[in-house]
Amino acid sequence: MKVAAIVNPNFFNSPDLLNEMGDMAKVGAWEVNLQQGSVVWSDQVRSIHEVPANYEPSFEAAFNFYNEEDKQILTEHFYNAYHHQKQFDLSLHITTFKGRNIWVRAIGKPMKNAEGEIVGVRGVFQDIDRQKIEQKKLENTLAIAGEQNKRLLNFAHIVSHNLRSHAANFQSLLELFKITTDLNERHIYLQNLYKVSESLNQTIADLNDVVQIQTDTKNAKTTIAFTDVWKQVEAIVATNIIDADAKITTQFQVESIDYVPAYLESILLNLVTNALKYRSTKRRCEVHISTFQNEQSQTVLTVKDNGLGMDLQYIGPYLFGMYKTFHGNSNAKGIGLFITKNQVEALGGQITVESTVDVGTTVHIHFAANH
Repeated sequence: MKVAAIVNPNFFNSPDLLNEMGDMAKVGAWEVNLQQGSVVWSDQVRSIHEVPANYEPSFEAAFNFYNEEDKQILTEHFYNAYHHQKQFDLSLHITTFKGRNIWVRAIGKPMKNAEGEIVGVRGVFQDIDRQKIEQKKLENTLAIAGEQNKRLLNFAHIVSHNLRSHAANFQSLLELFKITTDLNERHIYLQNLYKVSESLNQTIADLNDVVQIQTDTKNAKTTIAFTDVWKQVEAIVATNIIDADAKITTQFQVESIDYVPAYLESILLNLVTNALKYRSTKRRCEVHISTFQNEQSQTVLTVKDNGLGMDLQYIGPYLFGMYKTFHGNSNAKGIGLFITKNQVEALGGQITVESTVDVGTTVHIHFAANH
């Protein structure tokens, strides 16, 4: 049995329905008639701007909700719509009447009168703040996944390269050991086998440290005072400071942070140790440790020294590589910065370096904003 559909011909022309749909989609209509000097906003547009229900904007007031950069973009597209009949579809920022900064979508096209003359611009206005926030979260998630995948591939390369090198050394020494009957040569090869074994054990320990970083990111964070962490690190490197006759100063504008205590101590220890290790012989070693909050609401830890410095244009791509050393120090292992970078990035942060040869190095740790 067929059931006939009964359709109200006025249903889709109902103002109540259109208003309800506009409320749900957070979208409204607007028009600017330049010949009459009038600006018209629908109720939804007023709602998005969070202005009173009886608010009647002037042309200038309507544009003043945008910051200077976005106001300039909108003005240019508005001009092209009116003078060159070009439509526009823009995602912009506004600051609402109540002071909220939100994303909006402004769509516009030329408005014509009955004679076909262009008299202004009309269009659609939509609150897209939630969509933009979700889009940003997705982009951040994809970026984190990409970084994790890159670190995983890098780690796999390190494991493959380092373990293969040790295996090749073992095989070569064993072959040499087998083919010689000279006791002195056998003794030398045996001593070398011990050295390769010790090196292999150290490599496995270093790789295990990196694995531990990746699996320990769920460790409970706690509020840590930077002064307390520095006192712990200072006690560890006290002898190094005396030997280097180093002057170390601190200025913690941000006094504390929610972080994994062992990570923060390790990060600061590695940075200060490097500053002492790669000091200049031409001047007294000076290290300044500070914290501040940047424009992105991130806490930034900075360690600045006046040491040997580096040519980042040359060594920049290799700076954080495992077992990469650049100054020829006999006690340098090239593991500290590699570990530090992994610790920082495992908790969503970033490490950046500025350096000039024979001037010094500044390392910035940008902690994730939610830390």
